[in-house]
Amino acid sequence: FGEGDETEPALVNVGVFTPDGQFALTGGNDGFVRVWDVNTGDEIDQLEIKIDEDSEKNPRDLWVNALAISPDSTDSAALTILTAREDGMVDLWNLGTGDHLRRFDAEAPVGSVAFSPDGQLIFASTAAAEIIVWDVNTGEQRYRLSNHIGVVLVAQFTPDGRYIVSSSEDGTVRLWDLENGGQQIRELNNGLTISDMALTPDGTQVLTAADDTTVRLWDIAPITLDELKSWTADNRVPATLTPKQIQQYGIRTPENGEGSAEEPVEEVVEETADTGS
Repeated sequence: FGEGDETEPALVNVGVFTPDGQFALTGGNDGFVRVWDVNTGDEIDQLEIKIDEDSEKNPRDLWVNALAISPDSTDSAALTILTAREDGMVDLWNLGTGDHLRRFDAEAPVGSVAFSPDGQLIFASTAAAEIIVWDVNTGEQRYRLSNHIGVVLVAQFTPDGRYIVSSSEDGTVRLWDLENGGQQIRELNNGLTISDMALTPDGTQVLTAADDTTVRLWDIAPITLDELKSWTADNRVPATLTPKQIQQYGIRTPENGEGSAEEPVEEVVEETADTGS
């Protein structure tokens, strides 16, 4: 795409296909979203990602770092798209008309953006180690997910829209429950920066690519209380108490005149559940 273009080439940071697969959208360091015909390779449209209040911005602030297409967009001639820039501005556009619909401020450079499956929420993952979630229609901030301690490079909604899965330079994958106030309910520790990730179609596993040259597949489905109780029952490990522990806990034994010699003194030690595979 773009071969023979006489303009100075710009680094392309992101690309997505339209729902019908006929077109590709790209965003880059020139501050434009460009629309390409997949069959011919021709550029057929472009949108400059700035509004009047951006006239004094440094060109670097206008770099397009992330891009998403609304799931409600079924007509490629009237796409609703979400763009995110180096300066943290996240904008909603009608690509067909070029109209700017709404602006959200992520307050830091953005690594990824996405629409929820029902198109009602959006998020931006940021260099400030956060994922910010907004209501598309009102612009209201709904959640600010901030347990990561490094740049959040990639995040995704699960197919049911209830959870967000995120990966970060802190080497972790985290699962956030939007139906319970955006609480973090799982953490998987890879150790080194996770530069990319992808969910399985059913949203129960995540594939990660990390700076330690590994690719790992993790189970991320939330653990129910019944599953936790079952795991605990299956993983009990009996350990014989030392004389000091017997005295410390005040346990009655045959040696101190209580209990039965046939009844061994045991302490139940419960291992911590492994949260990944």
